[in-house]
Amino acid sequence: MKKEKIYNWKKTTTTVNRRNNFVEIISLTALLVILIACNSAENHASGNQNAAPTALPTNQSEVSSTTKPSSLCSAETCIEVKLRDEKGSGAYIYSPAEFTFKVGETVNFVMTSETELHTFTVDDLNIDEEVDAGETVEFIFKFKKAGVFTLICIPHETQGMIGKITVQ
Repeated sequence: MKKEKIYNWKKTTTTVNRRNNFVEIISLTALLVILIACNSAENHASGNQNAAPTALPTNQSEVSSTTKPSSLCSAETCIEVKLRDEKGSGAYIYSPAEFTFKVGETVNFVMTSETELHTFTVDDLNIDEEVDAGETVEFIFKFKKAGVFTLICIPHETQGMIGKITVQ
């Protein structure tokens, strides 16, 4: 006589469903942990937008920075600076490229980059702001030292992306 094995399909299906539910719960938990970690890292990288501006430890200037410009400038003077690259690898320029301010003046710079990463760097004033491609960055600076200062874009200085800041 031939013996046939009889499977309990209901029991097998229930075990498979439990395994699938367990895998789904573990997957969703892992996804949730990743999303929370990414959000936390993003908030840490961008900083607290409601925090008071932070001063640099220098006797020349004060700088604060944020990646989301406010609609109303809080400084005495608001300057919009376009970091132009003529759709990538073109003429690299600051627009405007020359600035004149008074000692003690607080300026809110709002910078927008076109298609490449640019910097707004003035070594003698301890200014070094990066603007990623297509992004807008805002920073507030108080000029405490008179003089003429060279403004450069570190990656494009040799291509002529240079400006001048005069403080009277």
